[in-house]
Amino acid sequence: MIPPPLTLREAAAGIWGALRLLRFDPAGMAALDTTARGAARSFWLMPWLFAPWLLIVAIQEGDALAAVPFWRFLTVEAVGYVLAWVAFPLAMAWVADMTGVRDRWTGWLAAYNWSAVPQVAIWLPALALAEAGVLPEGASQILLFAASLAIVLYHAFIARAALGMGPLHAAMTVILDLLVSAVVNELTLGVMGVR
Repeated sequence: MIPPPLTLREAAAGIWGALRLLRFDPAGMAALDTTARGAARSFWLMPWLFAPWLLIVAIQEGDALAAVPFWRFLTVEAVGYVLAWVAFPLAMAWVADMTGVRDRWTGWLAAYNWSAVPQVAIWLPALALAEAGVLPEGASQILLFAASLAIVLYHAFIARAALGMGPLHAAMTVILDLLVSAVVNELTLGVMGVR
């Protein structure tokens, strides 16, 4: 059964919690609904963030996508987008089982899903600025590296705050996230014929 859409109050609490976690404040978890219901409802962020996601892909892969019909781009990216939202959480359910923290997985899932809001707010402007050509080449690379590093550290902190993982296990979850994201990205671009 599909959970009802988020209310404005729930959205404000989720974003507030995600921003607290971005500041490496574990109290951000208290603002989130970490129940199974809350984790399920956090997937309502998917439609909200789809347009910014398409913009990110278009900026990153602009030249390669020039010959792809818009309908094909939209359809394939929609499928890849949903897959990206589901694949890593499923992998993390297995990791949570293996590490004995399955009871905390729904809290992690809620935090991870809500972290997409600050992640887009960090990555999209950095990418747009770097690709606009208004910065020197070195400055653009530094900006993108800093944004990437901030997101990686953010995700590692979420694993630590939500699952109680140590630094090594948290780092391994980030590596798994990057691998899953890379596979989904290559699959979608491959289906579009640009890889």
